Amino acid sequence: RVDGVRVEGDELLKTDDVVFAVGMRALKGLARAPALAALPEFQRFGNLRGTDVLATRLFLDRDVETPYSANACWGFADKVGQTWFNLKELHAPRHDGEPGAVVEVDFYHSGSLLGLSDEAIAQKAKRDLDIMVPAFKSASVIDYAVVKLPEAVNWYFPGSLASCPTTESESFENAYFAGDVVRGLKHASWSQEK
Repeated sequence: RVDGVRVEGDELLKTDDVVFAVGMRALKGLARAPALAALPEFQRFGNLRGTDVLATRLFLDRDVETPYSANACWGFADKVGQTWFNLKELHAPRHDGEPGAVVEVDFYHSGSLLGLSDEAIAQKAKRDLDIMVPAFKSASVIDYAVVKLPEAVNWYFPGSLASCPTTESESFENAYFAGDVVRGLKHASWSQEK
């Protein structure tokens, strides 16, 4: 049973229940905690890992018609996948009257790109879009935002399901797990909807 959680300054917070609402990287970190490392449930978490992600939002000077609002693609950087979203279309009709397009380009397994400057990442995202949808060539980037997320997204790989937790801890009667890393929810996807 978990009776409390120690926080900064060695303060002990008394608990009735504990919910671990964290991703794979954090679970792997918990597996190294001396109080948890001997427990088989937490030992399995040592097999989990996260992957690097870059979230890039481009604000363009004009609207661009796209065939789909959400798109998965690859082949623009070695071993890097990406998705891009026409955010204005996804949120229609809420932003229909606003000028310009807003496009989110997310790069997955993107460790090879993390060292680039934000400007270089925004330029790469725009070049990739220009190739996929030629209509993007007529639009210019007027602003951009880049968020670098090292090891932040769960990386599912063959066999990883066996190392993921269920909602109820096997080790503690009052500990639970939440989030897309949890298995056994009668929901076959690995997604943030969980």
